[in-house]
Amino acid sequence: MPVTLLGRDMLQAFLRGNGRVTVANRASAGASLRVLAAAIVRHNAAGVALRQAVWELDLAPGEAQSADISEPSDQPFAGLEVLLRVFSPDQRGLREVYLSSPPDATPARQWEVGVRPDTTPADEHEFVVPESPGLFAYIRQVR
Repeated sequence: MPVTLLGRDMLQAFLRGNGRVTVANRASAGASLRVLAAAIVRHNAAGVALRQAVWELDLAPGEAQSADISEPSDQPFAGLEVLLRVFSPDQRGLREVYLSSPPDATPARQWEVGVRPDTTPADEHEFVVPESPGLFAYIRQVR
């Protein structure tokens, strides 16, 4: 059966990284926190939600992994929602952290979400991770 080739331009769009979401565990090096999985929803300007689940991350402190969309797009995304599943072997165990861009955010091509220690004051769109003193969750555009 013949196939329809996508062509060079379409394949190049994959390599531009538009829609990339990087999940990062920026917890302190000695911390036992792991980022296990992420549910990602990208909202385009037309209101269409592109859904993606990223399993088996198992990100240790200092590690990050990017997730790209399966269909390339040249349009920036108007919003982002992410649910991170994190784990630490202490009494806190397994928990989930929900992050979202502000509804009036400037559209962006790439994002980073994750956790970091509270060694500096929280920036806009950062908050204390529930049941995890000393840890902030964040969402930011990558420019």
